[in-house]
Amino acid sequence: SAIDSYRVAASLSPDYFPFYRDWALSLQGLGQTDDAVALLTGYLREHGDAPGAPDARRAIVDLREAGRSARSQPSPK
Repeated sequence: SAIDSYRVAASLSPDYFPFYRDWALSLQGLGQTDDAVALLTGYLREHGDAPGAPDARRAIVDLREAGRSARSQPSPK
């Protein structure tokens, strides 16, 4: 699966943020926004000084906002 591919890619280049960003977006697309936030939070914990850290922080904010927005939408009948 794509998720498995991102996991392998991240293990090969653990501080390369684009892998984590795309992995998080895939999780979000599967409705797993909390898991996406946790993934990026873990990235920051391990690689907080990496060049991708500012982008990871912005992505977390965006994911949280999207999650709040999705929860506030009425469920389809």
